[in-house]
Amino acid sequence: MLTELRKNAKRVLWPLTIIIIIGMGGWGAWEGVRNIRRREETRVGSFRGRAISIDELREAYFASQLLASMLGFSPDQEDLEQMAWERIVMNEEAKEWGIEVTRPELADFIRDIPVFRDERGFNSNLYRSILRNLQISETYFEEQMRQLLAIERLRGVVMNTAHVTPAEVEEYYRRATEQVRVDYVLFDREDFFPEVSLSEEEIEAFYRDNSGRYQVPEQARVEYILVGRDDLPEDKAVTEEDIDDYIRRRGGDDDEPAPEPAREETRRALERRRVEELADNINRFLAGQENLNAAAERYALTLHRPDPFARWEPVGGLGLVEEISRLAFESPEGEISHPIEVEERFCFFQVVERRPARIMSLEEAREQVEEDARRQRADRKALEAAQDRLARIRSLKDEENLDFREAAAKLDLEVFASPLFSQQEAEEIAAEIGSNDLPVVASLTPKGETSQVFRAFDGYGFLRVAESIPPEPLSEEDLSEWREEARQFKSQLVFRDWFNRVLADLRTAERAPAAPQPPAGTF
Repeated sequence: MLTELRKNAKRVLWPLTIIIIIGMGGWGAWEGVRNIRRREETRVGSFRGRAISIDELREAYFASQLLASMLGFSPDQEDLEQMAWERIVMNEEAKEWGIEVTRPELADFIRDIPVFRDERGFNSNLYRSILRNLQISETYFEEQMRQLLAIERLRGVVMNTAHVTPAEVEEYYRRATEQVRVDYVLFDREDFFPEVSLSEEEIEAFYRDNSGRYQVPEQARVEYILVGRDDLPEDKAVTEEDIDDYIRRRGGDDDEPAPEPAREETRRALERRRVEELADNINRFLAGQENLNAAAERYALTLHRPDPFARWEPVGGLGLVEEISRLAFESPEGEISHPIEVEERFCFFQVVERRPARIMSLEEAREQVEEDARRQRADRKALEAAQDRLARIRSLKDEENLDFREAAAKLDLEVFASPLFSQQEAEEIAAEIGSNDLPVVASLTPKGETSQVFRAFDGYGFLRVAESIPPEPLSEEDLSEWREEARQFKSQLVFRDWFNRVLADLRTAERAPAAPQPPAGTF
């Protein structure tokens, strides 16, 4: 997944910019849920002698989580942690390399961020307004942007050291365009669930090692009233006479009735105005109230008491309303909100209680803990089965001179056959077969040979390359295009190798659990 995030710097850079804009106020959702023995301990790691605090990791972690959500990924905790640590390490390395971002470069970048632009271009008032509403100082935001640009510049410097030889271009071209067909065997973890049994001690041990997964995020409990057209008292209802009078005062013809669409539009406009007036009256009335009860009784409104909800979760009866979601976790308990428009109605809400984030007890989370523990055990059994059958197939081939399919049949294994495909069709074949690793493994396995065990979507597998069709010779006219593609591919390898060496200096104290994730498509 992390490789995919870096395939295109622009594709990553812009969403990450928006994440920083939207996500800076959300780090509190992670407060208090770290799975650490000593809550007062804030040091979670070190890099080249510098201590890394929980606040620093929290900031990087939450941004990584939002980035993954925006790009449509569903990373697990390990991937999110890795992304957070990478951001921290890369920022430190950019400082070590002396990479600087000038004020004009930073200004140009911020001016190009779409959320700060209108039809005339960059809008400084809009820029300041957005940051002010998010309670972010311009200085702090610009520092985050500067770090982001410095990190991307460092990545580019490292990747630009990659150079390819003619032989490497030929090899890359061959691997990318050679067509192969494979026979493969899969081991689905679901098939091993019946074999899994867990003792109470094993369940408890799994919970202790993974308790960070089973957290209840910070929640708010609110009460609210809604004011809409249906709540207008009888003496405020819009009549046909009201509509006629409104149209007449605006130059309508007394002798020619207005068409029905115009009358309906007028009715809705008048109702809207009277709903706004009613909301203003309620707002003034609430100025002297401690809760919404008296307003609900006086104006004959229903007092709603939805279940507690977390940030980014919908509110019962309202759905996901960004302003309510934000204020519910920022307003003081007991404070009554100003009227907030929700689908042509006005909502007044009061935060009755805020519940801090916490880790569920084993008894609360037992059902999910048992399912996760069984899934992990079944996954391990699937891997062990794949490794065992692969070893036995290789023995049968050597000792009894059986081919792949004959050996698999002797072990009662079902063998699947892929269509012919090249690496250029890897994405499609991966979806069809159920493994992102299979196309890569196939390209690295010689014809007739059996591969190592690879990961599948739902388990593990191994394969044999049954057929390979070499590509046409690389033409001179296509050489420059393939040279550039090979260089880009090698640059990814160069960066990975360099970064792995850098990571050797990172020492992490304890892993942090996954934070509450905003649903995909929220932004």
